[in-house]
Amino acid sequence: MHQEWQTIKSNEIHKNPWYRLVQDDVVMPSGQVGKYTYIDRSPGVIILALTPGKELYIVGQYRYPVKKFSWELPMGAVETGDADVLSAAKRELLEEVGVAAAKWTEFGHFDFCNGLCNQVAHIFVAEDLTQQEANPAFTEFITMKRVPINEIEQMISRGEISNAPTISAFYRFQLGNKGEQGR
Repeated sequence: MHQEWQTIKSNEIHKNPWYRLVQDDVVMPSGQVGKYTYIDRSPGVIILALTPGKELYIVGQYRYPVKKFSWELPMGAVETGDADVLSAAKRELLEEVGVAAAKWTEFGHFDFCNGLCNQVAHIFVAEDLTQQEANPAFTEFITMKRVPINEIEQMISRGEISNAPTISAFYRFQLGNKGEQGR
């Protein structure tokens, strides 16, 4: 049984180009009044760029909050100028990997971190790929490589891929492709 919380008042604490930090005054299902602080962010996109040889493009970059290098699927958020989540996915794949795709399939979605953030991640599979030139955002210092699908599983198992959205999107992809593309 789920019980919703009631929002009394919402306050923006901080805003930058990537997100808003919001603190709401709330009434909990118990009737107790409290505050809830969360990150308000536009929808996200995660792309599984699949080659005919059953490889995926992954990108690596240093992630400042965790102070370590991270291998991830290409991903980002809907930005001003993006018509929808698909156009954001196309832009992110081109920016981060330098690849355009002729075939796009939306493969589901999930909540990024629903206790901390309201962002929903849309998963796309991109196929019929054409190499172009990457153009990462000024905050991105990216390394890119193609990896066989079974090697992605091994990288996750060895802890070389620890990014939760990447693991979630990859797992969702594998569940939907058992016996077809995934193995």
